[in-house]
Amino acid sequence: MFRDNRFFTEILTSTKPQMATKERRMVHYGSTDEDKEWLYRSLVGNILPNVDVATLEATVFKSIDKAVSFRFLGGSQMIITFMNELV
Repeated sequence: MFRDNRFFTEILTSTKPQMATKERRMVHYGSTDEDKEWLYRSLVGNILPNVDVATLEATVFKSIDKAVSFRFLGGSQMIITFMNELV
């Protein structure tokens, strides 16, 4: 078994901290006017547990006249898109 007989302060002052380098990748996306217009007309929401997505979709279309699209994203998220910009 290896035993280090140095004091704690000696170890701290004699070792250089290792710089953790982590490569980061960035994605640059230039939004078009059409993309921005779609975003202004859309809402992203979370669905509560134990809610039937099909029933929720039917309820949204029945109760909101300007809703044109309901997309389930998976997990607990969905997007509702409307005819015109939300105010």
